[in-house]
Amino acid sequence: MSDLEHVEADLEYMQEEQIPMLLFFHATYCSYCRTVDDEFLQTMAESEEHDGRLIIRRVEIDSQEPEIEWQGTSYTPVEFARLQGVELVPEVIYFAPDGKQVVDELKGVTVPDFYPQYLDKRLRAAERCIDDPSLDVCTDGIDRPRRDLNN
Repeated sequence: MSDLEHVEADLEYMQEEQIPMLLFFHATYCSYCRTVDDEFLQTMAESEEHDGRLIIRRVEIDSQEPEIEWQGTSYTPVEFARLQGVELVPEVIYFAPDGKQVVDELKGVTVPDFYPQYLDKRLRAAERCIDDPSLDVCTDGIDRPRRDLNN
């Protein structure tokens, strides 16, 4: 798991492998973010079960580094987060290889005991959306117009 730096390179890899991206927006001052990162995403990233099924990238909104290259422009993490409509951290968004958001966002941490299941449920749905983007699960529950890393 690493920081998001080169969106186009990640999209190219996702298209080659036909896997989704889990994009994690967090902040250093956010204790819930540390919990999600340390207890759930690190475990997911190191798990054989998830190996080769997705890429996980982080965006630390209260940092100036690394700059994120997107659509020929460099953005600070907070600028990129604003462009993606992130208003609350932690927030997890899944993207399909075509760069479009799939499945609903995971905002905040309501019940930590169930958080791994929330992540896995969305991952399974994101994988299904790669094969059939017309499924209701691909767009239901998204709280704003779908995000798109290609636009």
